[in-house]
Amino acid sequence: MSRSYMIETWGDRSFLVEMKPRCQTASVFVDCPPPNKGATEVTKTPVELLRLMPKAMEFISVGPEELDSDAELPDAHFRGIALQPRTVSAVAFADKQRLLICKVGAQVIGLRTLPKNFYQLEQDIANEFSADDLVEQAKDKSFRLQCFNCQHLIFSSEPGQFVLASIKTDDYLHTTPEMEYFCGHCCGGSNKCGGTHDLTEEDRKMVQSQWFPTKKRVVVSPTFFMVLKEAMQARGDKIDVDNGIITCHKCTQQIGRLDKRFKNICLFHTMATRLSVGSAKSPDAFLYFDRRFRFDDRFFAWMLLSQCEGQSSLKLVVRTYDKRPYLLLWLLESYVIMTKGVLEGSAKEKEGDPTSASEPECDKENVASGSKSKRRRRRKSKPQNSQSGAETEAEPVQVSPSGSEGEESEKKMSSPFPALKMLFKIFDESTALSDPRANGEDASVGLVDVPLSCVLRLVELLLERANSLPPTLRSVGQFYVGYLKLDDEFEPFDYELQN
Repeated sequence: MSRSYMIETWGDRSFLVEMKPRCQTASVFVDCPPPNKGATEVTKTPVELLRLMPKAMEFISVGPEELDSDAELPDAHFRGIALQPRTVSAVAFADKQRLLICKVGAQVIGLRTLPKNFYQLEQDIANEFSADDLVEQAKDKSFRLQCFNCQHLIFSSEPGQFVLASIKTDDYLHTTPEMEYFCGHCCGGSNKCGGTHDLTEEDRKMVQSQWFPTKKRVVVSPTFFMVLKEAMQARGDKIDVDNGIITCHKCTQQIGRLDKRFKNICLFHTMATRLSVGSAKSPDAFLYFDRRFRFDDRFFAWMLLSQCEGQSSLKLVVRTYDKRPYLLLWLLESYVIMTKGVLEGSAKEKEGDPTSASEPECDKENVASGSKSKRRRRRKSKPQNSQSGAETEAEPVQVSPSGSEGEESEKKMSSPFPALKMLFKIFDESTALSDPRANGEDASVGLVDVPLSCVLRLVELLLERANSLPPTLRSVGQFYVGYLKLDDEFEPFDYELQN
């Protein structure tokens, strides 16, 4: 079970346009299916040209079968980027058969594609809807915490029953509050610490009264929902705890852990639980995860970016709470600009359409003749040497400086989106023991501990994203290549603010 996402795969006539921010060149990958297997004569086998236009690309059939075919030419339109067809270079088939690749000049139009480092990318996601925003919008409202896997109720609060507070970081209880009171309260006065440089029991109570969850207060951090164990026991809420790992009482899935230092605080993981705010019938009700991250890619991207910054490492090993390594991730660069889609034929009016059935027969003939003449004009616009390649199976590239702008509005247009690319390796039982990056021998690798369901979802998502890339781009040595979407699309550039 997963939050909203759509399965993506690389298939027939798929295309990918990839470029870096502020870069004037893009890489284009297009899947070119082989000719029809039923064709026996080479002269009757249609050969296709790939035509690149500033905001579209299409296949142009040059075989004799097109004259009797009513099928529309496969094409794809996109917005936000403009290709420069006259700059096409390095045209080749990556697999010597059907994956066409080339370099082409490209320009981003009307979108905010500024270069950003990992910290800026992490802050863009974190600041969209923070824990402080949750506290503000959850005032005087009920909230419920459920297991994401089975919807088992873990914790609930009626309006005003519990106070919701927030802290800035997950380890805030271990560092910032105690250091603040240690320097200001203990060592700030003469002989207050008695030379031991340690907090007194009174100081600890003062810290806990302000920052820690209590029997009347729950705390939200960037990753966890923190509840005092005594508060749950007093209400009769059931959870199972084994070796510091919290599992759902109903489905036994890992949903959190106990705090490493304060064993009476339960930390429920955001990805493994479902926090809903407000009554189900209220128009102001919302899900915390959906409002903050919207979809799984953004959560995992934020998690990896924040861990890379916090641990000063581009390599991360993702483990479960029982310290078993599952995944090695290697972030190499900042985000890239991707535009993906499929070259498809245009939608046509079907014979059963009541609108088309009411039209006069003469109008239908005019429409049909117009579509045929349009295909003839496309054939006439081809270069003269295009016919010389009719006896080969390769699919050359034809460039065109302009496209049919009138048809773009009728097409389903692909939009560029920011993607965080990475290399990843999945450990099996043997490599988890032998690989120094998995068993802790490599000190340069950061460690990330999450619930098992979170690890499996990340592995599933990365494999799915790798499967949506062209086959030749899916692996580098012993690593797979994957990516996570930072957003569905870029923000438009506001020219009025600049003027």
